[in-house]
Amino acid sequence: MNNTVSCLWIQPLLDDISVMCIKSWIRLGYQVNIYTYSRVDQFKTFNRIWDNMSLTILDANEILPQPEDSKLLPLSDMFRFALLSKQEKCVWVDTDLFLLKRLSDGNFVSSEHSNQKGAYRTKNRTKTANIGVISQTEKIIDWNKIIEKCNKSNAKQNSNWNNYMKIYQKEIHDNHWNLIAEPTAFCPIAWCYSKEIYTEPDIIGDKFGITQHNLEWILENSVGVHLWRNLYSKKKYSLTKDCVYNKLKEMVTTQYKICIPSYNRLEGIKNKTLKLLKKHDIDSIFIFVSTQKDKEEYTAAGIGNIVLVPEEFSGIGAVRSFIVNEWAQDGDDLVFYDDDIEDVKDLHGSSVDLLDFHDQFICNLKALNLYFGGIPLCANPFFMKDSWTRTLKYVSGAVQFVRVDKSREKIECFRRMYEDFCYDIMYFKRDGGILRYNGCAPITKNYNEDGGIADEMGSLEKRLECEHIADEIIDRFGNKVVSKYYKTKSARGPAAWNLKLNWRCKPEDIL
Repeated sequence: MNNTVSCLWIQPLLDDISVMCIKSWIRLGYQVNIYTYSRVDQFKTFNRIWDNMSLTILDANEILPQPEDSKLLPLSDMFRFALLSKQEKCVWVDTDLFLLKRLSDGNFVSSEHSNQKGAYRTKNRTKTANIGVISQTEKIIDWNKIIEKCNKSNAKQNSNWNNYMKIYQKEIHDNHWNLIAEPTAFCPIAWCYSKEIYTEPDIIGDKFGITQHNLEWILENSVGVHLWRNLYSKKKYSLTKDCVYNKLKEMVTTQYKICIPSYNRLEGIKNKTLKLLKKHDIDSIFIFVSTQKDKEEYTAAGIGNIVLVPEEFSGIGAVRSFIVNEWAQDGDDLVFYDDDIEDVKDLHGSSVDLLDFHDQFICNLKALNLYFGGIPLCANPFFMKDSWTRTLKYVSGAVQFVRVDKSREKIECFRRMYEDFCYDIMYFKRDGGILRYNGCAPITKNYNEDGGIADEMGSLEKRLECEHIADEIIDRFGNKVVSKYYKTKSARGPAAWNLKLNWRCKPEDIL
């Protein structure tokens, strides 16, 4: 079974349709090769979606060198012919083809409906081969023959840039009719209904002798949906909120819950973490409080969904255990934030696009079959690196990601101090790795005395009396895994004992 699909994007920046469609492929478990004629490093810089472990960005010139003054449409046609001629096994998908289901194995090409009425009706057939999807498990089509005919096609013949497509279609219609899938497989929305994709909540009717099925039928019976980018771009359709396009987009928008434990910090959470999330248009926020007083004050402030944590789950470690093991539903994706996060900055000092970052992180967790991860705490760009690691590196409690799978061993920790180290170690041991992105960190005040752990424990000084807790954790997990050191006073915080994880250790080293 071929688990890789290939596509081409000539320009440096992917458009919204392409991002949405590529996400639909990844959602179905495909590895994706994106070929580009822009510089690969430039493409990666401009497109956040590239930083997904299911994607590989490749130089299109390795398949077909880009001619000078080449036009986009004929170049893209020739590129896919060249790719299919060079790769015995290859699955091609256009970047405006949204996949609903995995592709079947075997050789086939997609098709669209042909006109059955009017001056341009097609005689003797109801479908026309197209190149939106081409599955090649063995080389049956003579691509070199098609390429040779295209190369002989002169500028006059190809003046409207579709002659290469006509050459391809004639070869398929004359010699490989049996390979052509039905139009409803990949073009269930006919070209004459392209506008309705972007303006209507559903599509049904009859135009040019083509019967159009509604969206419910399409979702159940079709493999993919061609979104007719060429017509969308040419005719400048205006998106409406409840249109078919947005309904499809919702299918690949990662659904997750933002979880914010908070203790006696109503004004702080309003002016910091909630303000940050609102700036990025992030909702589905749940705030977890541990006292009835906080429950009443936070609820009266109208700041979101307030959850009162049961008394037996006392302390930040226990609250996190409650959220994952008791409150969350099986299959939930959770994003934890501390209640005093002002921003998340990358190694260039720029604010991270949190919507994209959350989606990207959860996708990478799923691609690697991991269930826990996050980012470091230090916001100094000198210590940042644009990389992902799966070793036992410290993941700060300030921003964490958890995939909930209740069939797996329960992870819980009831500590008030160093609980993030404990979770790092336990998830690493259980799952064989934790995921950390090393290129960004939260902007927050370490050892904040207003509310939080310091307030809960009585004072900042009591919070800092933690060497004995560090020793307990070292005894619990082993000194091959975690060690302690004394951190001197700095601009980031007071002098205190701290822990250090051994990134070289393996899950079996943990006691």
